[in-house]
Amino acid sequence: MRRDDEYLRVGIVAPVRRSTSRADLAALLAALTAINRYQIAIFRLPRLYDAGVRYVREGAQPREEWRSALELLEHGGGDCEDLATYRAAELQLDGEDARAIAVRSSLGWHIVVRRGDGAIEDPSARLGMLGTE
Repeated sequence: MRRDDEYLRVGIVAPVRRSTSRADLAALLAALTAINRYQIAIFRLPRLYDAGVRYVREGAQPREEWRSALELLEHGGGDCEDLATYRAAELQLDGEDARAIAVRSSLGWHIVVRRGDGAIEDPSARLGMLGTE
C-alpha cells in the first residue's frame, strides 16, 4: 500500500457553472483524464467496470468535487465526470482515441465518453445513475 508522503495530491479549483463553455469544460476534463491515465498506469488500478464502484450523486455542497481515479476508488463511486474521465483514461491507455465530453441535459452539463469510433458511452448510466444498468 502507498504512504501519503509518497505521492503528490493535485487539487484543481475552477468555477463551473451552467454558463461554462464547452471548450472550458473540455480542457478541465482533459486534465482530469490525464491525471487518471497516470494513476491507472502507475498504481495498476482495476478497470472501471470491474472496480466495484457505483454512480453516486453528489449531495448539496457549496462546490462540485471532481475525483481522480484513486479518489473515486477510495470513495467507492462518483458522479458523471469522475466515472467518464476514469473510463476515457483507461481506453486511452488501451490505445483508443476516447474522450470525456460534456453534453447538455435538462439539469445542465452531463459528462459521457466519446469512443474512438464516435459512439457515446455513459458510464454513469451503466453504474447505477437513475437506477439504470
